Amino acid sequence: MAEQMKGQNEQWSSRWGLVFAAIGMAVGTGNIWRFPRVCATNGGGAFYIAYFFALFLWAIPLLCAEAVWGKTARMGVVGSFKEMLGRKWTWVGGWVGWCCLAITFYYAVVIGWCIRYLLYAVSGVIKPGLDTEGLWKAFINDPMAGLFFFVIAVGVSLAISLLGVQNGLEKANKIMIPSIFVLLIFLAIRANFLPNAWKGLEYMFTVRMEDVVKAKTYLEAFTQVAWSTGAGWGLFLTYYVYTKKNEDILLNSVTTAFADTTAASLASLCVIPTIFAFAPDPMAAVKAGNNGMAFVHLTRLFAEIPGGVIMAIAFFLALILAAVSSEIAMMELGSRILADAGFDRKKATWVIGIACLICGAPSAMDNTFF
Repeated sequence: MAEQMKGQNEQWSSRWGLVFAAIGMAVGTGNIWRFPRVCATNGGGAFYIAYFFALFLWAIPLLCAEAVWGKTARMGVVGSFKEMLGRKWTWVGGWVGWCCLAITFYYAVVIGWCIRYLLYAVSGVIKPGLDTEGLWKAFINDPMAGLFFFVIAVGVSLAISLLGVQNGLEKANKIMIPSIFVLLIFLAIRANFLPNAWKGLEYMFTVRMEDVVKAKTYLEAFTQVAWSTGAGWGLFLTYYVYTKKNEDILLNSVTTAFADTTAASLASLCVIPTIFAFAPDPMAAVKAGNNGMAFVHLTRLFAEIPGGVIMAIAFFLALILAAVSSEIAMMELGSRILADAGFDRKKATWVIGIACLICGAPSAMDNTFF
């Protein structure tokens, strides 16, 4: 009982506080650079059909289940497995928690990359004639630069987490989430005024039956839904530890899932038309992987197109905000586990932050390790 009461020490101040935090948990780099790439390489319109199928069959039911566990057990992912299924299943909660924390360690590295590229855009480095591939290789092969920006990313996330649920997670997400959507809407509108942007829209929304019947289309859609919404990670469960008793689980789960999908679609409306408008080989650009597409191909396009620097600033700022809103959710998952084990909340958060620094440093300094 003492452990369960720990989860009730803090609560979201309102339903919207929870919803903004939940959307922040779901919306991350997977929406902004992964969704457009996976959508474009898996049939465009056909992928959307498979994605919505996965959303209703997988993501929303899992988010609801997580919410029930968190709200009922009032404990994090380890304690809730013990409470709901019995002591012999506690290890499953530990495994889920470890998988999420392992992602937390290297995810902060990506935030550091985005901070570096935002500074490139603001300082005028991104300009016509820039060798974007050379710029990326020079940065990624500099261990000290990678470590420096990684430390900044962890520091920002840790500072927010240390402020607690209401003053940290809730207030930060109430600022970051509207900002992300404003930036994505701006990018989507600007991209669709580019010459030949319609080619990207046509590719994105055309349904080709040969792609609709491919098993790979559905595999990629389910993978993207799992990654993007955070369903099954224990993050939604953790946030529901702090809810009020009368919180509407289904409504909040659906709202989170559709807000996440909206953010991903807005990102696609920016990325795909921009690539199809200017890239000599659009499919080569989208098949270059997340890093190659964002830091090499898209950066090259931002350097050449009219108003591209403004687009670059908005794009990398949106990436940072999306990534930080997810990083603090993953840190909170770890902190909640330690708090359930008897740690003071601030000490638990410091432990997770230090663990992130130690375990993420090899990825920050060595891209092969990453």
